[in-house]
Amino acid sequence: EIDDVGLHSDGASHLTKALASDGILTTLRLARNDLGPEGAGHISEALKKNASLTMLDLRENELGSTGASRLSKALEVNSGLTSLDLSQNDIDDYGAGRLAGSLKMNSALKELILNDNSL
Repeated sequence: EIDDVGLHSDGASHLTKALASDGILTTLRLARNDLGPEGAGHISEALKKNASLTMLDLRENELGSTGASRLSKALEVNSGLTSLDLSQNDIDDYGAGRLAGSLKMNSALKELILNDNSL
């Protein structure tokens, strides 16, 4: 659990390098870290390679629709993630639409939480 530690996008970059090659970690909580769209891009790249992570909590990270769009690219190919929490990230209809579109190619994700966004 790495909630509310001021990770920002630079920290996410370092963390996701390890995540991309990790085969053990199943749950990662990164809520309230001001990752922004750039951090979402780093996480997206790691998710394209990681199939062991099943739960990812990115609540309150100012991802916006740009970050949601970047994550949607990972969801198109990721086969492990079953739960993704993107609550309180200022995601609008465009970002939600990109996420929904990626689910057409993803049969693993069972829970996508978008509470308190700009939908």
